[in-house]
Amino acid sequence: MLLRGLSLWTLFLASCLHTFAFPANEEPSVVFAQKRKSGGSNEPSYAPYYAECPSRNIVETLSNGSIPRAESQYMSSRSSKTNSAVKDFLRNAQLPNMATDSLSGQNGPSIGIALSGGGFRAMLLDGGAISAMDARHSNHTIFSGLLQASDYIVGADGGAWTLGSMAVNNFSTVEELSGSVWQLAKPVMYPKSAIVFNASFYKNLISQVTAKLNAGFNISLSDYWGRVLGRPFGDSHYGMPNISYSSISDQEWYRQADFPYPIITFATNQNYSDQVDDLSSIMLEASPDVFGTFDAGIDAFIPTEYLGTSLDNGASSNGSCVVNYDNFGFMMALSSTYFNTQMRNFNDSSTKNGILIQEYLKNNFSEHGEQVAPIPNPFRGISSARTSLANNLANDENLNIVDSSMTGENLPLWPLIQKGRDVDVIFAVDNSADSEYVWPNGNSLVKTYEHVLDAQNKGHSNVKGFPYVPSTQSFVSLHYNNRPIFFGCDGRNTTAGDRPVTRDTPPLVIYLPNVPWNYYTNISTDRTYYTADQQNNLLLNGLISTTLDNETYFGQCVACAVVKRTLERQNATASPECQQCYQDFCWSGIIDDTAANDDIVYDPTPRL
Repeated sequence: MLLRGLSLWTLFLASCLHTFAFPANEEPSVVFAQKRKSGGSNEPSYAPYYAECPSRNIVETLSNGSIPRAESQYMSSRSSKTNSAVKDFLRNAQLPNMATDSLSGQNGPSIGIALSGGGFRAMLLDGGAISAMDARHSNHTIFSGLLQASDYIVGADGGAWTLGSMAVNNFSTVEELSGSVWQLAKPVMYPKSAIVFNASFYKNLISQVTAKLNAGFNISLSDYWGRVLGRPFGDSHYGMPNISYSSISDQEWYRQADFPYPIITFATNQNYSDQVDDLSSIMLEASPDVFGTFDAGIDAFIPTEYLGTSLDNGASSNGSCVVNYDNFGFMMALSSTYFNTQMRNFNDSSTKNGILIQEYLKNNFSEHGEQVAPIPNPFRGISSARTSLANNLANDENLNIVDSSMTGENLPLWPLIQKGRDVDVIFAVDNSADSEYVWPNGNSLVKTYEHVLDAQNKGHSNVKGFPYVPSTQSFVSLHYNNRPIFFGCDGRNTTAGDRPVTRDTPPLVIYLPNVPWNYYTNISTDRTYYTADQQNNLLLNGLISTTLDNETYFGQCVACAVVKRTLERQNATASPECQQCYQDFCWSGIIDDTAANDDIVYDPTPRL
């Protein structure tokens, strides 16, 4: 009742407000241009609506080692482009004795990129890493072309924001987004410089979410957080209320499969508890095509376009499917429910709308479970459930979504170690805040390793396995977290056991932790604004840290790592240069887990 009356009192203020979606002297984002071109009204609606389902059963169940049909079609279109891009990358490494032609093509390496969470800190540092890999970047680096050569790119939390904002803006470069789209100079929950503008911001926030509620859909704190997130990533006025995540598939770059297949991650917290049990949480993922999981004997996906539809064993009771539930900002918010706490504790008393919204959020959303976002469960009653965990999920009305980083797997590696995706090497960009001083300590790798062992023990056959990794104590005490390091260099020495190397062999992981080079980049995850200088410094540090200050030798060693599984499949001997690289960058297996390591303080200073 409170929300329904909020839109009336600010009519006079709203009539005084500018309607420009972007600051003066800046080009509008591709998203906004598309929306206006397609005839969107001045007040586009955030509310989902109903349309006829394309078929009776819209859930796609997978057999072991298979991937969704839409993804398979995308990858078929992409293969010719990655084949040539891999060849270009290997040639640019200028390694002597590298048989480029035999190490690329149909039997060549499949590359995945994982972008960690960590809020806007991670978004910017991840963006710097992607810039280093992007052949379109204004300055050539040793990693240039890796983005074009990659098959998959996965983001969690802040990494999902990097990936999502690129994808929804026609896969623009990070340089373009940083220069004219991203709006981070002011806190995203208090984005305007004048009270009158914030009044309009809060008015739109309230009215947009209320439209969803009035359309008969439950709402959560993630709806408000998603409305906030829609603004800095492409539409600073309205926040892209009628732009869906699935609509990315309509963009030209997606139809042509010009870039890696984009995936963002989530997890479940069916107990609705304040603590997430990482080993009983189901890992979920969403591309613009499909939303679902390979986990827990479910192995099923729904078209992302119809997320929000109440289903029973894959079918809608009345033949109607929900559309526009997968709002772009909402999906970004589902990937980062950690920030729901900040949304609930929102506090701006400078305007009447600000007061009303903070009172509403406090009064209507409990602190208990505030980081959970319930959505209709598309797998309810699913007949293919094969485990007790899957059966329990199939009985639930809702999926209780949480930020996948809350499982401890802040690096979204899980989608990249599934059979059928055939990923040989993962670039793991880790900008986590694991330690006291907000630096990564390898915890995400350890958690994924533990998750894999648990899945294998339970007979979850779709997981390929994972390289052996040291403990977090060893990461810090032996300095594995202050430089790039390769895990899983020997394909016959992983959790999958000593067996011939095939496409089902676990991937080699190139670990790229956040290390300060030009700037102190250990900034709190909770920070929601960055000055232009801070933004540029984090982007630059991400680029420098990823490339080891653009060290030519490191670039050559990365090329050796990229082809390692290909060499193993061919039973070929690596060149002397690559053998030296493996000696220099592959984890030797040395650990140091002495109790005293728990007291080690890791707080590095910039190197440049």
